[in-house]
Amino acid sequence: MYYDTAWKHWESKQDNQAFIDFNNAKAIFQNHNDNAGIAKCLINMAIIMGDNGDYYGSQKTSLDAIQYLDTNNTEQREILSSNYNNLGKVTQNLKDYEKAEFFFKEAVKFTNDSSSLFIYNNNIANNYRYQRRYDNSIKIYNSLLNTENEQISSKTFSRILDNLAFTKFLQNPNYNAEPELNQALSMRRKIDDLWGQNASQAHLSDYLYDKDKSKSLFHAKKMLEISIKLNSSDDELV
Repeated sequence: MYYDTAWKHWESKQDNQAFIDFNNAKAIFQNHNDNAGIAKCLINMAIIMGDNGDYYGSQKTSLDAIQYLDTNNTEQREILSSNYNNLGKVTQNLKDYEKAEFFFKEAVKFTNDSSSLFIYNNNIANNYRYQRRYDNSIKIYNSLLNTENEQISSKTFSRILDNLAFTKFLQNPNYNAEPELNQALSMRRKIDDLWGQNASQAHLSDYLYDKDKSKSLFHAKKMLEISIKLNSSDDELV
């Protein structure tokens, strides 16, 4: 089936083929009047588009998916939640932070999954940071980190720790964020989280820019190396 094949291609980082397969699967779901199937294909296609820098296309495709979902159907709540999170991410990338905040909060409203809640609340905190509402960001990050350890994965913990340290630095340029930034990077290396390492290298490079140009350049080069592996066009342009 196209849908299963699409996931295999996506997991193998073959985004173009995954997109084609999800689109073919969508046509089959349409022939069977399977609205949930159509919505899932559209959402996955939207996520792929967003990951590859097509924010407007991703936004439109995610919005199209909503019409196929029923907010009163409990079995579709997680699908809706994932879709609203993607809408938040791409809308944030388009710098419409107020609308992005709305979408992220909708994602929180529709999920009962604890891992997703951590991610979505982290995204809300990031959105506040982009608006320089640092107190709001820090409050959320601290709240998430103070949760019982067994409820939070190493990947999520390192993400929040990195964001918290960098936000404290943005709020106060004299704050020594380097130890926490390096701690987050070390955790991400241990679990081979390349996307996380990419973010860590970017934050370390920015943090060190006015403090140690050579170290800042070192981390910028590391970020470029990782972004090439990930085929992350946005970071290659930084």
